[in-house]
Amino acid sequence: MQEAFIRSDKHFSDLVEHIEAEQWNKKSVTTPDWTVKQLVGHVTENNLAVCKAFGDDTGLIAEIDDNPIGAWQESAHRAESAVNAIKNLDEDVETPMGNMSAEDFLTMMTTDRLVHGYDLAIAIGADSTLNPELVELAYAFVEPRAETMREGGVFGPAVDIPEDASTRDKLLAVTGRQPR
Repeated sequence: MQEAFIRSDKHFSDLVEHIEAEQWNKKSVTTPDWTVKQLVGHVTENNLAVCKAFGDDTGLIAEIDDNPIGAWQESAHRAESAVNAIKNLDEDVETPMGNMSAEDFLTMMTTDRLVHGYDLAIAIGADSTLNPELVELAYAFVEPRAETMREGGVFGPAVDIPEDASTRDKLLAVTGRQPR
């Protein structure tokens, strides 16, 4: 599970590195209430939640508003270190959503990075291909929890797609995104 989280974080990092200066204030098409900077800020803050859940409760040195790339890089590095130090995935951890197993929290955060990586790629005109193994993991986690997560405001209404759609498109649709 740690490897999946780190792969999703690396993918998001690669996208952040390609954001042009004029794109930071651009509205996200798939998350229209957020700009690119707010989207990156959200995932940065989730990295801090990962750090806190696994014992690193230190704040960021870089400010998200003033230095979003620096804040992202710092949070990603610290989250990776925290995740690599996990000894027991069955252990309950305290998260912003309440207590849950370390494995469930990492899967949720992997899914968060994967789906928001798609959002970021669409917003900046980058390749929106998603890792098929991570898509399978994320969809298996989200699909049975979709209604509960939707009721909690985690994502918007599901999008209708054909029954024979790919798992990638099913993941995007169940999280309220129109597959592209």
